[in-house]
Amino acid sequence: MSKRRTCGDGRDGDRKMTDGNTDAVTATNNNNNERKVIVKEFFHQSPISSSGKLHSSSYQHESQSSTSLKKAYGVCVEVFKSLFLPSGYPHSVSDDYISYQVWDTLQAFSSSIMGTLATHAVLKGTGVGDATASVTAATLTHLLRNFTGMVGGIWFAWFSGSSMDGKAKQWRLVADVLNDLAMLVELISPLFPSVFFITVCFASLFRTIVGVAGGATRATLVRHQAKMNNMADVSAKDNSQETLVNLVALFVSASITPYAAQSLMLTWTLFLILMGSHLCCNYKAVRSLIMATFNSYRLQEAVKRTLSVSSPSLSVPSCLQLKKVNTSEPLFPAKQSPVLIGPRLRPCDETIVLENMEGKCVVVVVDRTRRQARVYLTAKALSAYDVLLGAIVAHISLLDEPFLKQNKGCVAATTSHWEKARTLINKFEEQGWDVNQHQLFNEGYSLMISE
Repeated sequence: MSKRRTCGDGRDGDRKMTDGNTDAVTATNNNNNERKVIVKEFFHQSPISSSGKLHSSSYQHESQSSTSLKKAYGVCVEVFKSLFLPSGYPHSVSDDYISYQVWDTLQAFSSSIMGTLATHAVLKGTGVGDATASVTAATLTHLLRNFTGMVGGIWFAWFSGSSMDGKAKQWRLVADVLNDLAMLVELISPLFPSVFFITVCFASLFRTIVGVAGGATRATLVRHQAKMNNMADVSAKDNSQETLVNLVALFVSASITPYAAQSLMLTWTLFLILMGSHLCCNYKAVRSLIMATFNSYRLQEAVKRTLSVSSPSLSVPSCLQLKKVNTSEPLFPAKQSPVLIGPRLRPCDETIVLENMEGKCVVVVVDRTRRQARVYLTAKALSAYDVLLGAIVAHISLLDEPFLKQNKGCVAATTSHWEKARTLINKFEEQGWDVNQHQLFNEGYSLMISE
């Protein structure tokens, strides 16, 4: 009896459609045993991406006896993914995406209900429901609240805007703490009518700072999560997730607000429980982030851990994994880094810089008295790689105790420091660090030799 050859393996086969949008091939051998073949997809909309590459977001072929309920469930899952997850998930986002989003969703739910309780208190304080209240006074209070918030937002952006890239985790946590503080002040405001105006103005100031810090750090986190130049998609789906959470919280708030309005004890009990949940979820969310770019702390910690291993080849130990360095990063204010990048030229460094500047784009000067290093950038230092390499040289020189004890005063980093830094930056890249961009604070000055 002749056999029909398919799939190039000498066995019968047929192709069927699964419950999603992925093709699956079911091949049957002579013993009628089924072998399931998984065909992988990239985007949810098509089995294969435009580049022709296959990725692992797949579904197994269901047998002919699959029920319609399972198929409906599969369709619902696909619809949910297409609405709330970036296209190509999980390969189009960072590994920590789902853990961060879960905690972020939980904190958003708590924050939304807290906001409803705080809004109820503010409306009560402005005279809503009080026949003797003045509409003009309520309007002026609202306008002055907005004025305070706008001025405070401009000041805060000037004061801390340049540090938010390198301290995205810390400022994200600070923003959520201030958000809770703002709602706490709003909840207290009706209890002190004589200072109601002052309290709501402070709350407005805190909320504006939350908006500036939250928006700026969110941009940094989206850039970290988007692995396939899909920042717009990741940001849009994050907004969709937040909208869904706020919608659910809206129904919950509508259910509990009538009861909370009649009991001050119930209001405060709910608020304190939700505030604790909000802060806990925010801490978990920020701590779950595993960022592959260097900021001041992560770079200093990575260099220190590597140099602590006595190996001439600078073999990177297992403790230098991204997760190890990220989990050791403090989420609260820490001491300032001893390395200054792009500072204004100091008179004591001018001679050293002129002697070492020719043909170089970065000059590292080590102050052995103050245990400080200054990374001077020339107009040629246009790439993040060059700046990062100079910062690594600075950290290596500050950890070189024999070098620091030789003499006091300022001196340029040695050739051995530069060679060790080039070896080290290659090792970092092998470990998964992104050495082509960084989040190091740059004071913004560059040097140029005038003829």
